[in-house]
Amino acid sequence: MSQPIVSIKSVSKRFGSFVAVDDVDLEIAEGEFFAMLGPSGCGKTTLLRMIAGFETPTEGQVMIGGVDMSHTPPNRRPVNMVFQSYAVFPHMSVEKNVAYGLKMDRVPAAEIGPRVKEALALVQLSQFAERKPDQLSGGQRQRVALARALVKKPRVLLLDEPLSALDAKLRDAMRLELVKLQKSIGVSFIMVTHDQDEALAVADRIAVLHQGRLRQVAKPEALYQRPADAFVADFIGKANFFPALKVTRAGAGARVETKELPPLDFPAAPDGNLTLAVRPEKIGLGPEAEGEVRIEAKLGDVAFQGDSSLVELLLPSGRALLAATHGKSAAWVGAQKEGATIPLGWRVEDMLALKAD
Repeated sequence: MSQPIVSIKSVSKRFGSFVAVDDVDLEIAEGEFFAMLGPSGCGKTTLLRMIAGFETPTEGQVMIGGVDMSHTPPNRRPVNMVFQSYAVFPHMSVEKNVAYGLKMDRVPAAEIGPRVKEALALVQLSQFAERKPDQLSGGQRQRVALARALVKKPRVLLLDEPLSALDAKLRDAMRLELVKLQKSIGVSFIMVTHDQDEALAVADRIAVLHQGRLRQVAKPEALYQRPADAFVADFIGKANFFPALKVTRAGAGARVETKELPPLDFPAAPDGNLTLAVRPEKIGLGPEAEGEVRIEAKLGDVAFQGDSSLVELLLPSGRALLAATHGKSAAWVGAQKEGATIPLGWRVEDMLALKAD
């Protein structure tokens, strides 16, 4: 990773007895698109607000550009923020909205016009400069908020759930626009979201937080393929879990016994309590199912999802598994009746031996 533009050093934030952020260490690179992901109340927004200067750490340091800014007010930090609600001024035109921050900073008038035009061009809103916000779509209002933040030329742009107010199709389109914009200008983006698909689609790296603590920081593919623990595996994508009943250690590896599977050997397994996990797309269905793990289940609901289907499979224990199918496998499942006995199979190497919470 290149020289960090933002360094979070042993940062904690308490509100009375409640610990919102608990001893977090994090580095974000210059020019990186970084996402902070987690469920509601995990501390991600509080962490973002401490980078912005709207909250002060109870402990630790917030470094921006190598300078400790833990107690520096927001208007003296080289950052700007795009809020979830966009917070555009309804009585001002798009152009005046974008120029507002520059006027407050007393930027010379001769400089304001060119910078506003440049910012509007970046977000493809040049032709809407004279319109009021109520004459724009949700996606266009979001781009006004982006332009208003970028016109001040921050070194870091902070985005608090920037796409949550948009409908699903527009949200997908705006994800692509955000990535293209970030790559074109080279400014570090730090985005907070609870939407895993959004984070996986846009970010160079993702930090997963839970109950104020940092659980894992990694590239999207690594988070999905090699989650640090059961919480991350469950939060990033879908997974089927098999809690360990007995673990026999052998060096770095372990033999793991569960309620519903035969004993399985893993060459590497973390210390502590374990749970096994397998992703839905790793499970093979039908007569052609392959792998060392072979079991049977009753067919439950089948949810058609276009190029694939999500299949519910009921084990003798009564719990349900999810499998993702496509192609011949989906066609075979589609020809079966609900309640039919379905053979399942997958490879041990496709399973994850994870530390359980």
